[in-house]
Amino acid sequence: MPLINDMNINSGDIVSSQDLYEKGLFNPNTTGNLEVLNGGLDLENFGAGNFSIEPYMCQFGSFALGYFSGFEKEHAIYARQVSADIGSNVQQHVVHSALSASIHLPWKASVLMYGYQGFFPHDATMWETGGTASIEFWKLKLLRRNIDGASDEKEESRTVLPWSRDNTHAATNSTVVDPGNAFVQNWKYIHKHQMETEVPKGNHEFEVQVESGIKYPDYGLSKVKTVIGAFYVLAIR
Repeated sequence: MPLINDMNINSGDIVSSQDLYEKGLFNPNTTGNLEVLNGGLDLENFGAGNFSIEPYMCQFGSFALGYFSGFEKEHAIYARQVSADIGSNVQQHVVHSALSASIHLPWKASVLMYGYQGFFPHDATMWETGGTASIEFWKLKLLRRNIDGASDEKEESRTVLPWSRDNTHAATNSTVVDPGNAFVQNWKYIHKHQMETEVPKGNHEFEVQVESGIKYPDYGLSKVKTVIGAFYVLAIR
């Protein structure tokens, strides 16, 4: 793209309207102002140096690309769908389909920001007996998987949903007990995002992964719901 030169629009202590027009706005007779973004193309804008203009240079998304998907329909993930072995080195997970997307970037992005938000009611319980607590949880991870399959997931974008019920029983396989109602004040509205630079063009998979820290006897029925949420991507060329 043409470079935008420094714009000096001050004339002492007074801003001249003529300087503002000629040096800061759209004077078609010079390339030293914002006219370069309004048709003032140079050789760097032409494809392969042959004075052609490729479709991607003038279609929507030539300089920035955005994606947003929101929903207000209940989405549930059950503990049965993921591993009960929370100590495993390879934790099983479920991809949250309503908070994930596949996006094609037609160009290398100098800046890429993506994230999600949602309200997550859930059934995680703190089982406590004899002064020993066994605490359940749900964990959410946000990551991007690029064209070669490599994933980028930063620890600071992870979310752990805290327990919302407590019960004075041990969390054992033989325990059959109703943990009771949840403390709704422990349900969280979560908003997490990541920002990256110099992201290559191509197909990218954006995922929110849900992992379970649910133990018996909750394992059969416990779930995490998303009753409202959204996923978004913003890429700047």
